Amino acid sequence: MSARSDAFLETIAELIAGGVSVRATLETLAEGPRSDYFAQTARDALALLNAGINVASALDAAGPLAGPARRPYRVQMNRTGDIAGTLRVYLEESARMRKLAGDVIRSVAYPACVLLFAYAGLVAALTIGIPWLRRAGLILSASDEIKILKGLAITAVASVAPLSIGILAMSLAVKNRVARARAWSMVSSLAKAGIPPEWCREEVGWLAAAADRYDRLMIAAAEATGDYEDAFERISGRHSLRLENIRELAVKVAEPAATLSAGIALIGISLTVFAPFAGFTGGVL
Repeated sequence: MSARSDAFLETIAELIAGGVSVRATLETLAEGPRSDYFAQTARDALALLNAGINVASALDAAGPLAGPARRPYRVQMNRTGDIAGTLRVYLEESARMRKLAGDVIRSVAYPACVLLFAYAGLVAALTIGIPWLRRAGLILSASDEIKILKGLAITAVASVAPLSIGILAMSLAVKNRVARARAWSMVSSLAKAGIPPEWCREEVGWLAAAADRYDRLMIAAAEATGDYEDAFERISGRHSLRLENIRELAVKVAEPAATLSAGIALIGISLTVFAPFAGFTGGVL
């Protein structure tokens, strides 16, 4: 789901919705410079159209609508002939997925930055602090250097390790939630686009098998009533809400934990590296 290919498809959808034919749209976009992505992609798709390939297959082969995740939209485009409408549904879904991915990345950005800051402090202490202490004559023996290295190792474990484990645990916890939310969101958008229920059932695949009790009840109700669109929308909304709740909880926990980790790192580095200057290295360590 690259932003560049989505921008290309959005341009096509807008022109077609405005009454411009697909061929005229591609011919217009193809007039750009050879190095321009829009122009090159439009020329590739136009060549395929001239060879008798349908629009969906041309956009697939040219790149902007390629990949298994976009296959249902290509099928829907061929089935209904509504190119602009199908592209609009796809673009809305793609925008939701980018927002979801961005939210998850922003959740770990602050603790990750603090983690890098702590690592940078430890590396600076090793590469700058110890040589400076040697030149200043504050490291008098090999045992002093061993004590400093031991102090830095303890600081690393006390400050960096817990936050690293926390970020890893949060990533693993969110990973399955993200995959589940993205998949159900796609299924919901397919149902709204008019994809047949049989196809939607194929798309949920392993999701239906791994779904919890609420999901199974909603799927059973949809099979009884035939209202798949409402069922898939409810399931998608529920998984998105649960993911958002987990993300918010992770942020609330991660931010103070990151601040505490940075404090421990600063105090540990200060006591370990600069203690010899005050003449109480042995007392501290």
